[in-house]
Amino acid sequence: MDLLRFQDELDAETRASLRQSVSRIDYPLMKRLFESTKSFDASKNASERKVSPVTSVRKAPELFELGQNLIRGGEAAAVTMAGGQGTRLGHKGPKGTYDIGLPSHRSLFELQCDSLRAAGGGTIIPWYIMTGEENHAATVAFFEKHGYFGYGKENIRFFRQGTLPLLNTDGEPFLSDKGTLCTGPDGNGGVFRAAAEQGVYEDMETRGVKYVFICGVDNAAVRMADPVLLGLAKRSGSEIVSKSVAKRSPEEKAGVFCLMDGKPGVIEYSELPDELRYLRGDDGELVYNDANIIAHVFPLDVLKRISETGLPYHTAFKKMPYVDETGAVVVPEKENAYKYETFVFDAFAYCRDMTVMRVDRKEFSPVKNRTGQDSPETARAALEAQGIR
Repeated sequence: MDLLRFQDELDAETRASLRQSVSRIDYPLMKRLFESTKSFDASKNASERKVSPVTSVRKAPELFELGQNLIRGGEAAAVTMAGGQGTRLGHKGPKGTYDIGLPSHRSLFELQCDSLRAAGGGTIIPWYIMTGEENHAATVAFFEKHGYFGYGKENIRFFRQGTLPLLNTDGEPFLSDKGTLCTGPDGNGGVFRAAAEQGVYEDMETRGVKYVFICGVDNAAVRMADPVLLGLAKRSGSEIVSKSVAKRSPEEKAGVFCLMDGKPGVIEYSELPDELRYLRGDDGELVYNDANIIAHVFPLDVLKRISETGLPYHTAFKKMPYVDETGAVVVPEKENAYKYETFVFDAFAYCRDMTVMRVDRKEFSPVKNRTGQDSPETARAALEAQGIR
């Protein structure tokens, strides 16, 4: 397919942008991904894995002081994955700019900033924010407008998530309009490579950072760079330390920590067989009960190794508008495009070991839906009940 067939109809700036996008396509990679799509069987893949539970630990008083020592020594940094838009919330703009309605905070970003300031206890923890192609400029402008929430421009660094072209059912990249290649973000697992390619790890090393806290942007109750979790990373020596919460019920749609073929991992709700989903131990508790809340600490050297190794890609089949041979934009009635992305938890398999710390549910108030469970209303109520840190 000729992706430049309409270039003579474009203005100079759009034409240059399109040519640059096309020149960056890694055709050998896209060919491999499409071939893997045709042979992939999700149910078979899940059933063939040997899944076993993990044993989570609880907080210990000494961990807080141990973590604070790391922070005071400049050995901790925080990364927020904020490449998404607030579309599902009815919000036009980056999800991190969404205001859940608290009188004291104007956005999810401001909540995270205050949490980071509290964790530092007077020490500034460098903050790295991964944006997306679609929301990068708006995110940076938002921070500038609000004076970086008093945290200091020099202490916040933005970097962009990678993208991949979507493929049609013939395995070819295509245009979403005459001047735009249809692409999509490469998933939150792209954080490792994006940070490496854009100098984030180098900046961390210059600052003396040794441990990195990573989270998503949508948990309004997240404890940024939690000293307890950092202390556990130091004490355990594990290559990844993560927080979990106990599942509300076996049916809760949350990935759970486990071992897959003896390696650390997270198994998605949709891949967990019913015999494991409802399995209970002698104490009556679910055996697979540690839900992933995307709050992790990695040693910096482990992050660098993961970025060099690369992660496996997952496939989604989507409805995407495309340009036909006449130049008309077609809105399909059924799925027509393959999207490829990586997930952070896939990095766990490349780690020697994992330690999971179960925390109270009050540390997890995600803002995902406009109404109902995991909505601005439930997050606001949870934070008001805590008195908002």
